[in-house]
Amino acid sequence: MRVELTGRMTRPPFTTAHNRALFGAAAAIAGELGIALFEVEPSPGGSDGNFAAALGVPTLDALGPVSTDVCSRNETIAIASLADRGALFAALIGRLATLASP
Repeated sequence: MRVELTGRMTRPPFTTAHNRALFGAAAAIAGELGIALFEVEPSPGGSDGNFAAALGVPTLDALGPVSTDVCSRNETIAIASLADRGALFAALIGRLATLASP
């Protein structure tokens, strides 16, 4: 019996070294809004955020709704999380815009 594996990596590793300040801002906003937000170690999966993070661009991933069975045919989202995650994302954009203004 012979087994042959083929394939290649399609995403660079998601590094977190440049993300601390951005996550800190998101965590502060989540606290102000009373939303639970926690940091997790990068998973073996990949997203398009891996490309930006690999370039040293501060990147957050998984700001969408709370979901289960992610990336499967059985994936579902917690409808109740849509408003909280939308509020968090909007406030984060607003805060970053004020930091970027002259």
